This record gives sequence, structure tokens and C-alpha cells, in this order.
Amino acid sequence: MIPIQKLASLLIRTFSKPLSNQIKRYALNKHRSRKPSLVKTAFVFLGNKYHNVETFINRKSIGIKSQEMFFKPLTDEAALNKGSDFFADIFVYACILGIPLLELYKSQRDSAKKSQEQDTALQNYQTQIDNLKQLNDQFQIEYNRIVAENQYIEQSLKHFEKDIDDQVQHLQKQLKS
Repeated sequence: MIPIQKLASLLIRTFSKPLSNQIKRYALNKHRSRKPSLVKTAFVFLGNKYHNVETFINRKSIGIKSQEMFFKPLTDEAALNKGSDFFADIFVYACILGIPLLELYKSQRDSAKKSQEQDTALQNYQTQIDNLKQLNDQFQIEYNRIVAENQYIEQSLKHFEKDIDDQVQHLQKQLKS
């Protein structure tokens, strides 16, 4: 049987970079047309936010205080390029990290289900063991009762044999006399 999940995972990983490049080209081609589109606007916004964070981190690393910082927005074309590059990277890393995390979640869920089934089976076995112990205790009580009854019968038989022997001896003495 072919592991379909692993095959799908491999296909997504293989085609994530070309797919992100295709989305990037789509956004850049939409930029050439002067109509505003949702994709273009989103990539420009993403590019500007990415630029602001990158500039903030660079300035913090060289020791500039936060009140002295001003972020000049990028041009639409530069923000679009930076936003589409950032989206492509996020898409690729999301595919690279997301699929193993999904597989990990599924295996953890399957493991929890298997553990639950084992716990249920263990509880059933424990119940059966407890029932067998109770049955064994009942048999032990019955056995002890039968042994006691048997001992009583054996003692009664010995007394009866002794009485018979005594009577036989008594009769023999009477016959001899």
C-alpha cells in the first residue's frame, strides 16, 4: 500500500517554492496593471511592515534609541517586491514546518487513541481478574466446607466402625458364653 500522506507531503514540499514564485510573479504582473488589486495591496502592506521591522531590528542592534527612529515608507514597487519575497519565504517555511508538525500531531493523536484502547483493555483484564478472584474465593469457601464435611463423615465412620467392632466383640463374647 502506498503511503498517500507521505506522498502528498513530498509533493507539497517539492512544489512549494515554485508555487510561491508563481504567486510572486502574479503579484508583480498585477502591479503593472494600474488597477488596484487585493493581492497587490496586501503585498505592499506586508512589504512595508517587513521593512519597518527589519529597520527597527537593524537600528536597535547598532544602539539607536526607539524615540529617534522614523520609518520612511518604501515605494509601492519596492514594497511589493519585498512583500512578495517575504510571503514566498513564509509560504515555503510554513510548508517545510507545517507538514511535519501535522504528521507529528496525527501520530500523537493515534498514539493517544492506542493508549486509550490499551487502558480500556487493561481495565477489562483487571475486571476479569477481580471476578476470577471472587470466584476462586467462593470455590475455596465451598472446598473448605466440603473438606470439613468430609472430615466429619470420616470421624463419624470411625466412630461407627468402632461401635460395630465393640458390638461384634460383645456378641462374640455372648456367643462364647
